[in-house]
Amino acid sequence: MEIRRMTYTFKLSKRIAMARCAAPLLLALGACNGADQFSPSDDAPASASPATEAPSAETAPSFVTGATAPGVVFAAFDMENSLLGSVYTGSVRQPSPSSILSLLQGARSKGGRVFVKLAPRSLCQNSDGSFSLTKWKAAVDRFKSVDLAPYITDGTIQAHFLIDEPNDASNFGGTAIPRATLDAMAAYSKQRWPGMTTIVRVIPTW
Repeated sequence: MEIRRMTYTFKLSKRIAMARCAAPLLLALGACNGADQFSPSDDAPASASPATEAPSAETAPSFVTGATAPGVVFAAFDMENSLLGSVYTGSVRQPSPSSILSLLQGARSKGGRVFVKLAPRSLCQNSDGSFSLTKWKAAVDRFKSVDLAPYITDGTIQAHFLIDEPNDASNFGGTAIPRATLDAMAAYSKQRWPGMTTIVRVIPTW
């Protein structure tokens, strides 16, 4: 089972809102709309036709975002839906079964995309801090009766964030999570939601 790995270069950091990506992303998006970024030259001859009046705020097209927008999502951990828009187009969230639908509805209404983490680390560890696949599955199963399909289909849910930093033994009682276990986690997620991408975040060299 193939898992997409989120590296630190992707910068879905708990503390850093991917600031390194901002300049090239905004530059790329600006280039796509370059024709609208320049006003007529001040040196234009007087006989030149007057410039077309810019559309009002009510009619001007909004900045391109949304569940179907192309490109890499510019996201931060635990960011509220109210902050989604022309700059931040996504977030990494850890909802409860009772809150996930309202969270996704809110993100969809803002044109945002969400990476969902369904199993908090605290629910996936044994008494000695080591990772428990059995407990992880039980935590994921809390969502089995929640209809996530519409949000997977339209792209509001970008991926199931299986686990954070499985390579870091200090997170799991001194024992890193084996790759075979990650494959089993991805396979289990796919049994529940076949169309949902599965990802983890690890260092590039792992």
